[in-house]
Amino acid sequence: LQIHLARMPLAPDVDIAPLAARSQGFSGAELAHLCREAALQAMGRDETLVSAAALEGALDACTPRITQEMLDFYQGFAAKQRA
Repeated sequence: LQIHLARMPLAPDVDIAPLAARSQGFSGAELAHLCREAALQAMGRDETLVSAAALEGALDACTPRITQEMLDFYQGFAAKQRA
């Protein structure tokens, strides 16, 4: 999340920690989509900076597609590869 937000002009009210907590389980592509959606919401409001409200709206609009079952599978696969 921090990587994608680094290239965005953020308003002073943006706190990344709660956003990171709410976006737990998002893939990298989903996080990129989240940031693009927040930028679009900010543009729709004629804002020059991406605000916390725009990011909250984007979080409401974007849903993660990765299930816990998928995460468990890949974690098990990675553990087997290390063994």
